[in-house]
Amino acid sequence: MMRSYTRRIIFLLLISSLVLVAQDQSAEQVLKNVREKYASMKDASASFIQKTMLRFGKSEQVQSGTVTIKKGNKYRLETAGEQFISDGETVWIVSKSNNQVLIDAFKENTRIFSPDKFLLGLPDDFSAKDLMNVDSLLKITLEPKKINSQTRQIRSLSAWVNPVSWIVEKIKYTDRNQNRFVISISEVTFNRQLNDSEFQFTPPKDMKVVDLRTLK
Repeated sequence: MMRSYTRRIIFLLLISSLVLVAQDQSAEQVLKNVREKYASMKDASASFIQKTMLRFGKSEQVQSGTVTIKKGNKYRLETAGEQFISDGETVWIVSKSNNQVLIDAFKENTRIFSPDKFLLGLPDDFSAKDLMNVDSLLKITLEPKKINSQTRQIRSLSAWVNPVSWIVEKIKYTDRNQNRFVISISEVTFNRQLNDSEFQFTPPKDMKVVDLRTLK
């Protein structure tokens, strides 16, 4: 009984402290804390779940996997059926079911949010407002500072932030075509001093290779 009572007290104190954190912070201060946290990041890895509801779709699409990034446009995104790997110069798209790899020159990802971009933090083109405490996280609504090629892709955008680590754990946004996306991130680790070899791929001898660079 005493242990159960003590656990309840600890839980209530934790919830109270999180409420105070939300009261003491403004939405812009939370965003500032997040950006300072991510500015110190040299590499990062996480697990993710992305849920997509297309405007005219009848069912929600769910994709999960792991993502690892390193500054310098290096990333490795792995799902059940595919791998997307970049060393900053070359991109490999590996299809496990087809035993095939497409090779191309690196191109900047124009999507404002994707699991690999998520680990870079929140974009500088947005400011924050409407801070709320939701399930022990701080929810902020973001709005564009100005309309440009990136911000015009987004109709609405919210982020859920851990008030202890200042890591963004969830992003929810609706694009200009009214498709809805929710990306949840877990098991986030920063600055593991990842080797560049993590972001390269050597096809096995029996794998079909299509080098798109030679077709241009």
